[in-house]
Amino acid sequence: MREFLLFSISCCAVAALSGQEAADPVSFRCEGISYQVNADNTANVTVVNVEGYKGADLQLPAQVTDDATGITYQVTAIGTEAFYGSPVQNLAIPASVDDIAGNAFFNANYLKAISVSDENGSFTGQDGILYNKEMTCLRCFPSYKSFGTYTLPASVTEIGDYAFCGVLVNKFDIPASVTGIGRGAFMGTKLKKMVIPPTVKEIGGEVFQNCGSLESIEFPDGMTVLPDHALTYCKMLKSLKLPESLTEIGDYAFDGAFVYGSSYGLISDLVLPSNVRKIGIGSFYGNHGLVSVTLGSQVETIGLYAFTNCTNLSELKSLNESVPLCLNEDGGNDVVYTFSGVPESCVLYVPGNSVDVYKAGWGEKFKDIRPVETGGVDNVGMDCGDVRVSVANGLLEVEAPASIEVFNSAGVLVARAADGSLSVDLSSGVYVISAGTAILKVVL
Repeated sequence: MREFLLFSISCCAVAALSGQEAADPVSFRCEGISYQVNADNTANVTVVNVEGYKGADLQLPAQVTDDATGITYQVTAIGTEAFYGSPVQNLAIPASVDDIAGNAFFNANYLKAISVSDENGSFTGQDGILYNKEMTCLRCFPSYKSFGTYTLPASVTEIGDYAFCGVLVNKFDIPASVTGIGRGAFMGTKLKKMVIPPTVKEIGGEVFQNCGSLESIEFPDGMTVLPDHALTYCKMLKSLKLPESLTEIGDYAFDGAFVYGSSYGLISDLVLPSNVRKIGIGSFYGNHGLVSVTLGSQVETIGLYAFTNCTNLSELKSLNESVPLCLNEDGGNDVVYTFSGVPESCVLYVPGNSVDVYKAGWGEKFKDIRPVETGGVDNVGMDCGDVRVSVANGLLEVEAPASIEVFNSAGVLVARAADGSLSVDLSSGVYVISAGTAILKVVL
């Protein structure tokens, strides 16, 4: 086993105190590690970065002395992005550390293992992985550690901020014991498929940002907010399931996600859940692959640049009879900037009795505004047999002698009935029904 480099208590300061303003934090460097005196307890310091440390193994000291003042401090915290770009592979945390920032190990691309002193009352290390002391929260899976056949311990109910960020994992099942997933938890991983169980009640922003291999994802029923940057730059999406409970899409949630479209077998048509009321700033920015988007009847506000540079959008449906407010930086209405870069040829479909109000509200951007189809059923299969379908006010009812499956325009299964009788409320959009040999297209 490699021996850790031991620290000298006496260190050289890198910042002179003379000339500093009284409010400036006291900071100094020791053995390539920078520390900052805590404002709330000046007897303690936080590790703010280890950029000057060149070793592969690091035993953090429990105490450190600033040579410029001769003051000895207790090392109690590891700060934001402290190990950013660090070459450290094996880290040992002393008993004195009781606070570690959620993104302390962001971009620590060489980190293989974290160990914690048995006397530490806040954290523990198991098999090189960092947990809180009770092992209810996974804090950090080192990005250079082999994922192997790792299974989340049964005690874990929360996946912490940036816990798996940058980890070389392409498959991971979240158990039903998990109720919360932190910010950036799976950022930059190689995941291809993700199903988030309905037990998860809280999901942080940036959760799947830069997951460039992600092809399929299902968010849980009951979820109301898709967080900021949730799927930013997830460019390989073939299947997306958003719950009907969703009411808000966060800022830049799909920024650069739908880039390539159907010519690459990816999503090009998107129907938002019917309960969505707010679409955040830049939510669909730069999605060149989107051809058709349907906004539900509840959409009230659309953020600045929400659909900017959706350069191939040819069809937009807005099912709200009242014109949604396109917010600008001052909170006013600016449809031009909200849809900047959308082609002039894009057709806007709206409820038949609202064509004139949309022309007054959105006519500055959209020159072709038409009444939307209200519904219907088309047989696109070889044989309908005894399948009976009816649609009314968003309610789809199907009776068939075989099991029934309903898929949305992205190919995601949205409803199933094994007994041949199905009744389900769906948001407006195009759906495909499969029942035995019958295949039907339904427009709600």
